[in-house]
Amino acid sequence: MTTYSPADANKKKPIKIYLDLRVVPEEYAKTNKVGAARGDPNVEPTLPPPVGRFELSLNPIKMLNQMCGAALRCKIWTCICCIICLVVLYYVFPLLASFKTLFTGGE
Repeated sequence: MTTYSPADANKKKPIKIYLDLRVVPEEYAKTNKVGAARGDPNVEPTLPPPVGRFELSLNPIKMLNQMCGAALRCKIWTCICCIICLVVLYYVFPLLASFKTLFTGGE
């Protein structure tokens, strides 16, 4: 089936609707009941669970994975790793400088 959006006055962009309509005998319908939408029993056709729904979570990594694409997520993790390296160097460098003065005798 093809229809047009009410907002499309020129009828340029069709909306396509795919429909599966089956006519079966009454006895077959009574013995092979199906649920409404994804309700039980989910048969003929088996409908998969929804994909891409946002789930609220207290886990910040899971929330980041849902809100960002793979490329942006890679950039964010790279920035976080660089910041961690800089912080570690900030605290380690004075220790290395003090070891140098300890072993060289303060020269």
